[in-house]
Amino acid sequence: PGTAPAAAASSSPSRNGGGGSARSSLSFTLPQLQELYGRLSRFRESDLERDRGGDQVVEMVREITEALVWGEKHDSSLFDFFCEKGILADFIRVLSLERAPKTVKVQILQTLSMLVQNIRREQSLFYLLSNNQVNRLILMPLDFNDEEILAYWITLLKSLAMRLDDTTISFFFISQPEPVFPLYVEAMKFFNHRDQMVRATVRTITLRVYRVDFAPMRAFVQQHAEKSYFSQLALHLKAVWLRLNEAVTGDNDHGALQHENDLQQDLLVYLSDMFELGLEELNRLLADRLLNCAMIPLLVMSLETRSPNAGPRHGVRLAPVVALFLLRQVLELVRSAVLVQPLLAAVLHMRVPEPLRCAMPRDAPGEFHSHFLRFLAGRDDASVMHSAGIVHSALLNRQALPVEFLVEARIFPARGKISKDQPDVLWALFAALRRHAEWRPETFQVLAQLVLEAFTDPALSAGRDVAASEAR
Repeated sequence: PGTAPAAAASSSPSRNGGGGSARSSLSFTLPQLQELYGRLSRFRESDLERDRGGDQVVEMVREITEALVWGEKHDSSLFDFFCEKGILADFIRVLSLERAPKTVKVQILQTLSMLVQNIRREQSLFYLLSNNQVNRLILMPLDFNDEEILAYWITLLKSLAMRLDDTTISFFFISQPEPVFPLYVEAMKFFNHRDQMVRATVRTITLRVYRVDFAPMRAFVQQHAEKSYFSQLALHLKAVWLRLNEAVTGDNDHGALQHENDLQQDLLVYLSDMFELGLEELNRLLADRLLNCAMIPLLVMSLETRSPNAGPRHGVRLAPVVALFLLRQVLELVRSAVLVQPLLAAVLHMRVPEPLRCAMPRDAPGEFHSHFLRFLAGRDDASVMHSAGIVHSALLNRQALPVEFLVEARIFPARGKISKDQPDVLWALFAALRRHAEWRPETFQVLAQLVLEAFTDPALSAGRDVAASEAR
């Protein structure tokens, strides 16, 4: 199924969904298109009894497609005829035939994607999208258990989404009598599909939708995100993290580990892209769902270090080294203050901010700062490396984490003072570096680079002499 979108985007369709045609390099005339249209308009479902494989219909649709794509570049009268005769409605009619074979449905979906991608004239595009035909097409029941049909259908939706703007949105979003937005809602049903291409396409569609500045549509999308999508997205991320943890702590299946890590990185990049759109209300909602459904109850709570005599933990937990690794990934890939600040505040502030405690069990620690310092002071290379990487990411993301935040998180000391008696994060890094004989060379190299960058930060200029004295 992964090859289907590539076929759908090719320069000319073929009988079986791939390859090209010798006629694609030739010119077309209006009489040729008229003759093809005559055959298409007379086609009925009963004709499939004589053409069991649908080869004649496939060839007919393919030739019409080539003629229209050629005409859009060389002779506008061909597309004018397409509009005049309502050939799009005939395509949709044939696609809806219950007995139409898969080859016919695939060819029509491919044809429609090509038309949407190749139309250059605004008038032609408006015709293609008019009379609510595009929504009828999106809502048409198809066999989505067939991966090839799903691949071509989702590619068609992406082609349509790429034409979304402030002008065309009115063809897709219907305000009256009830707001409906089939392109968005139907695509959302496949956001966590097992096929990576389908997931990536759905994410592209959502990002295109969010970019359109149309108030009624924005209100609809925000309501949908608040009721379902963002919570589903957060729970999906949580599920991927749990599977990654199982791959690390279980039978050490490197293939499964790599697969789950790729999935969570792709998802974090998508989340970052959403935050980067700068839509304040959507960002607030997204951060709230991610923090409360996944990051606080899973990542932060997994950093709790307990004494051997402590009672059993409540809730699902990750291995601490996995939690540190994932927290570092979040900070490296997502740069938005609305997410990063509360997440790091929960980990590094001397008290967990009260609004975040609702996502924790009642017996959760009141702070995780001391727990985090224990990882920096530990003897495990991976835990120290990931903890140091979290500090490094915080230092680099000054746009989301200003100096005042870093001081409160005790990454930077107050008034530039670093003391052995003051368990600042930066001092813990120094202490880790002084245990250089314990570390693998690559661990020591990373720690040394991080400490060097931290102590050459302009925000610490007032405390450099003190820092140097303490380091000695």
